[in-house]
Amino acid sequence: MEEKGPGSQVKQFQDIGEPEDRLCEEMGEVLQALAKAKRFGYFNFHPERPHKTNIDELRYELVDLMKAINTLDDHLSLIQRIRDAGTDHNH
Repeated sequence: MEEKGPGSQVKQFQDIGEPEDRLCEEMGEVLQALAKAKRFGYFNFHPERPHKTNIDELRYELVDLMKAINTLDDHLSLIQRIRDAGTDHNH
């Protein structure tokens, strides 16, 4: 059964692209949410989402950003370990 709702599209695309690309996208979403909150007020809301304030939207995007940061950090750690495993440390 196909999942419906606001988070379903996010789950569908969460593993597409490189970790660096996902981090850049999430940074852009945080910037957009922060600018909106600063411009219209943290406790204002989008007319189509009256149950979520701008601060709720910003915090949601911050969680996604933190996940993307952790994913990229794990990715960088892995590729560094792979490189180090193949490096002769005597030279």
